[in-house]
Amino acid sequence: MKNKREDFETKDIYLSAIFIALGGFYSHADKSDPRHQIFYFRDNGNVNFDEVVSEYVMGTLVINAAAFKESIQRMKSVIHSY
Repeated sequence: MKNKREDFETKDIYLSAIFIALGGFYSHADKSDPRHQIFYFRDNGNVNFDEVVSEYVMGTLVINAAAFKESIQRMKSVIHSY
């Protein structure tokens, strides 16, 4: 994972789904290696990437379960699209 001022990238589909569920702006995916796709997000001011990652790792992140489920389905469609 790399965190820059304007972009964030991750290989973690669940973390990606969390960013989307919290209002993050999904930019694109690098599918050059189908086993290890990288998901890119732009900083739109809605999601503090560092804070979300910290809460995710510590197990203290609170998120709407329905929004998270829907976001997982959206990320799966990204993975399986060509």
